Amino acid sequence: MSYREPVVAQNYYYAEVSLSNEDGLYILLNSIYPFIAFTTSPVPFNMTFVDQKQLRATINQLYGEVYRVLHPVELDEPLRLKEAKGGLVVLNENTLNKWDIYNIKYWKPKTVGEVVFNYWD
Repeated sequence: MSYREPVVAQNYYYAEVSLSNEDGLYILLNSIYPFIAFTTSPVPFNMTFVDQKQLRATINQLYGEVYRVLHPVELDEPLRLKEAKGGLVVLNENTLNKWDIYNIKYWKPKTVGEVVFNYWD
């Protein structure tokens, strides 16, 4: 297993893991929020989120009180935005702050996953 801390502007840690039946599986951990996801690539805007049931079950059993493993359906959900009073409103369920909203307006992510695991400077 190889582990990488976030570089400048990257908001997530990641580790490449080797499982006997899968190649190129990465575990992502958001650096601010307790969100975990699995993907086939740690490269921003090129992530294919996957569900690794056995690994998800293990993480939930060991760390379910601390971390939330996000499902690909949640991460691939299109970002729903609305202009309102000169600002931007994210219609998807969220706890985003003003800085997050500013970055969404600037970087124009298309999915929830691109917001949760991003590389914005």
